[in-house]
Amino acid sequence: MVSYKLCILKLLENMENIKKLLEEVAKISNEYAEELDKTGERFNMFGICGVDHYENTHTKIIKEFLDPLGSHGLKHRLLKCFVETVGISDFNCENASVSHQTKISPRSQLDILIEDEQKKYAIIVENKIYDEGNHEEQLKKYAEDAAKNYQKHYLFYLTLDGKDAFEQNKENEFYMSISHEKTMINWLEKCIVITEHHPIVRETIKQYINHLKQLTNQDMDTKNKEEIHNAICNNLLYAEKVYTEYFNAIENLSYKFKEDVKKKLLSRKVISNETVIEMTEPNAKYSSIWIQTKFKETIGIENFNGNGHENGNLFIGLLDFNRSKREEKYKHTFWIGVTIETIWTKKELFEKLQNYANSDEKGKDSIIYELVLRIDDYIKNIYHFLS
Repeated sequence: MVSYKLCILKLLENMENIKKLLEEVAKISNEYAEELDKTGERFNMFGICGVDHYENTHTKIIKEFLDPLGSHGLKHRLLKCFVETVGISDFNCENASVSHQTKISPRSQLDILIEDEQKKYAIIVENKIYDEGNHEEQLKKYAEDAAKNYQKHYLFYLTLDGKDAFEQNKENEFYMSISHEKTMINWLEKCIVITEHHPIVRETIKQYINHLKQLTNQDMDTKNKEEIHNAICNNLLYAEKVYTEYFNAIENLSYKFKEDVKKKLLSRKVISNETVIEMTEPNAKYSSIWIQTKFKETIGIENFNGNGHENGNLFIGLLDFNRSKREEKYKHTFWIGVTIETIWTKKELFEKLQNYANSDEKGKDSIIYELVLRIDDYIKNIYHFLS
């Protein structure tokens, strides 16, 4: 009996310590959020305009910053800074030209092409925001065609986290991986100094840096990170317990939320009958709802648990599992790229899930209704697109 009581007391003590740890982290996060509200740093036109997953839009933004003829009016200074940041020392930036979506052969259309004045040297950037495919053959073609067109070229593979397109042989490296997370933010932060006397350009660069930090989960400053790290280090045993159950808790909560969304879609007649809507099972690789349209296309709503494509954002789009539309550009194997829309960023999704978990039935229903309206609007628009 004594042993049983001691176990209960120990369990209660553990729960109390876990609660204190979570409260301490929440306090730090809330203080940081209040600071952002005071300074206006939450405001970001790139996020408002939904730039997140549109690779071509990101490419255009980067190209404009790099272009000596760009509207920033700084000539080749931003380009020179980029060239130095990626470790190139033999490229003459004066009078260089920068273009995007440029063909150097029938099979090679480059995201960003930087050429020197004599068009003997080239820097190529292949930009992939949310990339999960193997681009070995594509990059090899770019390298082969660039070798035919230029005396010397540099080929960079740009992703959010700088991961390789595939494992290269060290004796035969033909591209270099760079990241938005480090390389581009590092370059743009240097550009802030260069644009000191160009306030509109400077503030635009700052907003783009903040946007990239949000996409790469770096939007908390060093001081707040250190405070959270200290809180965790002072409670390592309890932090481990939280970490162990974190993903299970998210999965259980998101599945319940997904069930309620499905019920609401049916009760409001957004979906005509239960036979055209499916849900992935708990702990599936992607937490999704699939809706079969009257055109036999599939609408997907994905990442109810914040873990998957599009950087964990909750998004909606059309899927073509047969990949029958040759003219379309596919993303993540089966998704038709131009139809993808972000509903909530990962951060917004978790805020909604948290509010859903802590709300009464009326509050839960309000959050679900908000999402169902977005889905309903999308379905109406996509029917117009398909017809």
